[in-house]
Amino acid sequence: MLTGGLACVEGDDGNVDSSSSSSPDSGTKTGQDSGEPVETGEVPVEGTQLEIVLDADVVADGGILSAHWVDYESWEKGGVSVGEAFLEASAAAATTTITMPDPLPEHLSTPSDEGGRSIAVYVVAVRTEDPIGEVWRGVSENLLLWSTEAVPEDDILEGWNFFNPKDSEILAAGPLSLGSNLNPIDVLSFGGSLDSKAAATELRGTLIPLNKNSTATKKIAVWDETLGSEWSVDLTERPPANHFYFVDGMGIDCAGELPAAYVDVDGDKSYDETFDVFSYSTCIDEDVVAAYYWDVVRDVEVAVQFMLAEWRPGWVLVRTEVESDILVSEDDLSRLYMGSKCVPKNTDPS
Repeated sequence: MLTGGLACVEGDDGNVDSSSSSSPDSGTKTGQDSGEPVETGEVPVEGTQLEIVLDADVVADGGILSAHWVDYESWEKGGVSVGEAFLEASAAAATTTITMPDPLPEHLSTPSDEGGRSIAVYVVAVRTEDPIGEVWRGVSENLLLWSTEAVPEDDILEGWNFFNPKDSEILAAGPLSLGSNLNPIDVLSFGGSLDSKAAATELRGTLIPLNKNSTATKKIAVWDETLGSEWSVDLTERPPANHFYFVDGMGIDCAGELPAAYVDVDGDKSYDETFDVFSYSTCIDEDVVAAYYWDVVRDVEVAVQFMLAEWRPGWVLVRTEVESDILVSEDDLSRLYMGSKCVPKNTDPS
């Protein structure tokens, strides 16, 4: 589940539990971006103008804007189902205006707790192209919510509204900020200590590739060096191609890298599971951690899932044995440890 354990696990079903995000019809907060009360009851004209504010890098790369229907009935059941583009426009300027027509009849749903009112939900995203195909660069954090009736007590206007699923806030529709929140994070630094018992043995630190599918060529570690009582890792580029594997159901490639300490039995200064001894994992608060690199997002539904889970492609360090709060915090990135309290399962420290 994206919201609970977004780890590069082969066979992950890749579904996001949107029950952790609020339903588009359950907004409880009030106000617009300015904090002023929302005026309700305004009847929109057909073909509403919507201003989109874009990041400069997307504009420079010749981005394409698109609006997509989000299946509200699926959302109510805890899933995310995103349709094909409802409309498209060039993202050739930092501020672009699109015309949102009234929703198609088949896009309207009746909320389970309502009478005759119908709603439709849309998301706006931006993509560019690379030699392989489409790359989704950003997804609006505010969804577009259409309502056939005003609901003053929930600050919902008749017509187009904004809805922020992360904090249950209904906003009056206005300029929509669309940042590059799906650009890969290509830099990750972390480190910590080696306890005195472990330091008594000459150890090397490495990142063990977790991809077991690629056996045709030796997988070169992205970090491998002699360990001292204090150690650090600086990752500044994507892993080699043969570290990646496809995550079932996610439509995205991922590389998993396990920070570890090992005894270099064959003396070649690189980890080889055939000869060398894997001695210690890396932990924070007794949770084993792993580094993952998610490739760029090429599917709009995955893009929306990433936005809801507040994840980005690129490097991330996670706790591997918990169901929530799996991201290692900024403060904890420098206080990891290797040693006797972080022994790989089914092994004895060497």
